[in-house]
Amino acid sequence: MADLSRYLDNAYEGNEFRELADSPVDALEGVSVGDAEQLQAAFNIRTIRDLAESKYVRRAATRQRSSNRSPRSTMRSARSAPSQQVPGNPYRDGSVSPITKQTEVSYDRE
Repeated sequence: MADLSRYLDNAYEGNEFRELADSPVDALEGVSVGDAEQLQAAFNIRTIRDLAESKYVRRAATRQRSSNRSPRSTMRSARSAPSQQVPGNPYRDGSVSPITKQTEVSYDRE
């Protein structure tokens, strides 16, 4: 199991994982009792499990993962999209496909 002690207040460091899930939110390092009260008032979040299962936390995590995608993988997915595969599009180095050149020449002759 991962070492979670750096994310917890000292009083909760020795607890088992299942116990931690049912611990109050202020068991997390940096979350005060006042913060926990505000989370409960605003979102009905009382435990670490409630926080982890919150739709707001899941949405934020999904957005964070999608924004951490490398630009290279984003470029790959855009290049492979059917709308991007148009004859005559230059390669990354600026050259044009020889097949496209032949097609363009045949159009010029008509």
